Amino acid sequence: MKTPSSQTNSSEGSDIQAERERIFTIAFWSSLLSGREGLGDTFWFGNYLFGLMAFPLIFLIAIQAPLDRILSIVSLLFSLYFLVVARAVSLSKPKGDAGAGWKIAGVFVTLLHVASTFICAL
Repeated sequence: MKTPSSQTNSSEGSDIQAERERIFTIAFWSSLLSGREGLGDTFWFGNYLFGLMAFPLIFLIAIQAPLDRILSIVSLLFSLYFLVVARAVSLSKPKGDAGAGWKIAGVFVTLLHVASTFICAL
């Protein structure tokens, strides 16, 4: 039985590796926040990959009682970031035959993130 790594040829593997490395560059995030990446990449990376990296910081700040003001400022900054992501999702182009419904849903969910981080800032 073949293992998954033996089922892909070396050029596919190097393409996947290059794409993974690209995700962690400033050029990628600039392109993503400008709405020049695909709808799925913009939504998922903009909302959730960033959150996986940033929300542990919010948690560490939140457990420090005297730093409530800093938590409010950080939450407000995240609200502004999610507004930029909502704009990018609205500008991005879906790949394939995805309709406008996915774009509307993506903008709506991202705006929910804006609301939740803004409420934390209050």
